[in-house]
Amino acid sequence: MILLRWCCILFVFLVCCELNEQQDKNNLLNATVEVGFGESVSLNRDEMNVTFLDVMSDSRCPIDVTCIHAGEATILVQVLKKDGTHGKFELDVLTQNTANVDFEEYGLHLEKLMPWSVSTKTIELEEYIAVFKIKKTADN
Repeated sequence: MILLRWCCILFVFLVCCELNEQQDKNNLLNATVEVGFGESVSLNRDEMNVTFLDVMSDSRCPIDVTCIHAGEATILVQVLKKDGTHGKFELDVLTQNTANVDFEEYGLHLEKLMPWSVSTKTIELEEYIAVFKIKKTADN
């Protein structure tokens, strides 16, 4: 009887964990999401996948230098939907501005690109992290 009770408690616990995991995945749709270089994130029950493909350029002024021009960075992302539709987009990030792209009913907002450069160190591609906010812009 005690074993049955523990099995029931374990079952309820596992079901709750699974529901929370699914809920967290859905919550990514309007949350801030960090995606490392070469990595992907799936959103809205795998309805959409965003992949950080490349850093096309990064001329942002290093944080330890005074620059006349703030510079910019350009990254390449791929958006793939469950139905097979996809697109590749270049997003330009200025130091004070952010980049946006609309893809079907979704809006992809690049909030920042990390890390910020330092004059004494070269940033390796694997170190880059893009910070996105992804919203559903219209219901289909």
